[in-house]
Amino acid sequence: MKVIGNIQVPRMENMIASGAISKGVSVVVSSSGTVSAVTTASANAKGTPVEFENATINIGVSSTAYDPVNEKIAILYVDNDNNEYATMIAGSISGTTITFGSPVILSSGGSAYWKQGLAFNSYSKKFVAVFDDQGSSGYGRYALVSANSTNNNLSIDVASQAFVDDNNAAHYNVHYDPTTYNTLVFYGTTSSYILASKSIQADGSSISSELQCGSEDVKYGAHAISATYDTNLEKWIVFYISNGAGSSSVGDGKVVVYKPTGTWYTPSSFWTSSRVNGCVSAAFNTRETTSGNGADCV
Repeated sequence: MKVIGNIQVPRMENMIASGAISKGVSVVVSSSGTVSAVTTASANAKGTPVEFENATINIGVSSTAYDPVNEKIAILYVDNDNNEYATMIAGSISGTTITFGSPVILSSGGSAYWKQGLAFNSYSKKFVAVFDDQGSSGYGRYALVSANSTNNNLSIDVASQAFVDDNNAAHYNVHYDPTTYNTLVFYGTTSSYILASKSIQADGSSISSELQCGSEDVKYGAHAISATYDTNLEKWIVFYISNGAGSSSVGDGKVVVYKPTGTWYTPSSFWTSSRVNGCVSAAFNTRETTSGNGADCV
C-alpha cells in the first residue's frame, strides 16, 4: 500500500504502574520510573496546635506579624507568669507544622495587656514592637527585633526606647507605612485618650512628634483602634471606638482618613450605639471606587 502525505502515529510508552490506575486518569512519573494516578491534596489540611509558651499569658490581646524575608512568624505577648513582661517569640512553618524558638524579653518592667502592637518593617527588614513599660512609670516604649534565617531565634537590635512619656497612652496599632518607609503607630493618649499618631524611623533612630486628631477620644479598655492602608489613595483608613460625649458607657464607631505626611481628615460615624466595649477590624481595602473617597464605603 502506498501512503501519500505525513501520517502522524500517536506515540505509545509501556511503563510499570504503581498501584491501580483507572482508565482515562492523569498519571505522574516517579523518580524510579513507575507511574501512579495524580491525586489532589486537600486544601483544608491543618496541623496540630503547638504550645509556644508554657505559662499564663494574655493571648486574647497578643499581636502577630510575619517576616517574608526570613519566613518567620512573630508573636508579641504579655507573660503573666514572668512578671507580666512584654515578650516576643518567633516560629517557622513547614507544611502544617509550626516550630518556635526561645522567647526574648523586651523590657524589665511589666506591660499592660491592651498596650502593645507589632508590625514588620519591610524596608528595615525588622519587627517593630510597641508596648508600655510598667517599670518606667507605664510609659510607652518600642524595640526593633530581627529574625534569624537559619533558626527561630530573635535578636534585639534596638532595645527599649522611649515612644511616649504618658502612662495613659493605649491601643498601640502598629503598621509599616509604604509611603514613608517608617513604622506608623496609631494610639490613644493623654488623660482623655485622644486619637493620635507617631512614626518610628525605619532604623529606630528617632520618632516623630505626636499628631493628634482634634479632640477625638478613643475608648479606654477595648481593642479600640484598627487601620488599613489604601494603596490607591496612599492614605490610611483608621477605625476607632470613641467615648461618645465623654460618657464611659457610650462607644460610637468612627472612621477617619490619615495622610502619611501628617494630615488628619474630618472623622465621621459609621455606627452609634450604647456599647460599653467592643472591637473594630480593618483588614480590608475601604476605597469606594466610583468616588475615590475612602470613607464613603463604610
